[in-house]
This record gives sequence, structure tokens and C-alpha cells, in this order.
Amino acid sequence: MIHPDTVLQFISPEIGYGVFATRPIPQGTITWAHDPLDQILTPDQVRGMPEIYEEPLARYTYRTPEGDHILLWDLARFMNHSCSPNCMATHYGFEVAVRDIPQGGELTVDYATLYMTPEESFDCYCRAAECRWKISADDAEKLADEWAGRIQTGLLRIGEVDQPLLHLLRDGCLQRACGDHGVPYQLPLRRLF
Repeated sequence: MIHPDTVLQFISPEIGYGVFATRPIPQGTITWAHDPLDQILTPDQVRGMPEIYEEPLARYTYRTPEGDHILLWDLARFMNHSCSPNCMATHYGFEVAVRDIPQGGELTVDYATLYMTPEESFDCYCRAAECRWKISADDAEKLADEWAGRIQTGLLRIGEVDQPLLHLLRDGCLQRACGDHGVPYQLPLRRLF
């Protein structure tokens, strides 16, 4: 589920739609969490689908480390890629804002963090100062330390900001994410939901 203070907006014919903040979303906010309404498709299910589903699956799902495709039911499926994302995915079914997102700012994620297969790649036109121009599965290995640092930055503030999506996290996910990134776990002190 995407953060409740977001809205879908059309960007351009080339990009399509994106998810934008309707209020400021501070660094450390959980911006997305796996939701029970998200549909989990196994690799066998995906292979057995007619070709007509290939493009929507590529566009509107993300892959888990186990190879499952997750079809998001809400606006989260419209989050766009950026080589300088303001949201980063953890390995525990949630994303965190790694910097402040102003009202009207687009929520973005680096698609290379979403378990691309070795043969997958795409041209990037995100226009970020550090745009890589070509996104591939190799990026995950090359940028792992940088991404871990960004996630750590977000997790350091997680106890200081409102967390309306906290109730969606599976038991222990936040603690394990904090532990993986060297952040002392602290229960968020602000509004939980």
C-alpha cells in the first residue's frame, strides 16, 4: 500500500503517470508496504499466462528475490524509476523515504533494486544528475553499498515521523531492516496509523 498522502498525476505521454505527495513526506517515512491485497504470482503462474499479459506484468509488477511477481493493487504500481530515488526498497516488504519529499514532489524508486533478471535492462531518461542512462541487474551489485547507505539514512529517522503504514509490516521486519543497516531499532514514537 502506498502512503495515504499521495495522488496519481499524469506526467507526459512518454512517461505516463506518477505518484505525487499531497503533503510533505519527511525522510524516514514508510512510503510503501506490502499489502494483503497485492497479488503474488509465482514464476510458474507467470510462465503459464498468455502473451497478452507480458507487457502489463513487466510494467506493473516487481519481482521478489524468490522470483515471484507482485502485482500491486493501488497507486504504488505507478511509481516511476529514478537513478536518484527519494524512496528505497528494503528486503523486508517496505520502502522508506531516504530524503524529504515536498508537497507536489514525485515519489520515485530505483527499479534496479527490484530484482531484475540478468537479461533485463532498459534505457533511462529520468534526467537525474547521476542518471545511469541504462538500467540493468548489474546495477544492484555495483550500487549495493550506496543504496544501503541511503536506506540507513532513512531508517535513522523512522522513529521521529508519522508512520501510517506501520501496521502493514510483518512481525520483525522493521527490526531486521534496522539491524541489517546498523540502525538501533526504535519503535516509531509518532502516530502509527
